[in-house]
Amino acid sequence: QIQTMAAARSGFRVSPFRKLLNKIADSLTDRDITTLKFLCGDKIPKGVLGEIPDAKGMFAELLSRRVILEGDLTGLEDLLQECNREDLVYLLEEYREEHGGADRDHTGAPSGMEEQTAAIVPRRGDRAAPVVGSMSELHRSILRDHRAVLVSDMHTRHVLPHLLATGVLTERLEAEIINTGGSRQAMNEALLHVLPTRGDRAFRELCMALRTGSQQAHLADALEQAENAAHALDR
Repeated sequence: QIQTMAAARSGFRVSPFRKLLNKIADSLTDRDITTLKFLCGDKIPKGVLGEIPDAKGMFAELLSRRVILEGDLTGLEDLLQECNREDLVYLLEEYREEHGGADRDHTGAPSGMEEQTAAIVPRRGDRAAPVVGSMSELHRSILRDHRAVLVSDMHTRHVLPHLLATGVLTERLEAEIINTGGSRQAMNEALLHVLPTRGDRAFRELCMALRTGSQQAHLADALEQAENAAHALDR
């Protein structure tokens, strides 16, 4: 775990990033930790997840697997947003401002985050999982705005095969979504909870799945029209 006091006693300086993680960890609830474990189910083996006692232990494991990086706060920010803890995202903004606005490690040297994308640890029986980046705020916003109709109307079991075939989901994530609670609405909630953590391509593949998998072109049209409208405003 991230042991600030122990590090201080042994004479090691705790980096500002580790202090940031400790501060966030102290603010996370048991429910938040459960959500984190669900979101990271394809990155950390189930047996390891079951042994993680608290948020500090979770962050330590994510750091060791390079799911979150000291030189790139994007992965951490995504996880906080998916836990509906936007109230903690401001801590990341304060950290960026205090450290010059650039994501750097505690030595002040660039971290080379272009080479440090978060690798997903595949499990036996899973398809090979691609490296996942962050979904753009535009696509996140569109999914949030259309969440109610997607939860109510989307035919999940017809959407999932396309998302699996294109690598947006792993077999394990697909199984966890299916086993969420039985109802279609519960599966839709789980899918929409996961998609923003699966890279920006997940938005495009969801639209394709709605067209070709569940034959719900009207839902795909609604998402794509919102995207086109936003791009038109930017011109």
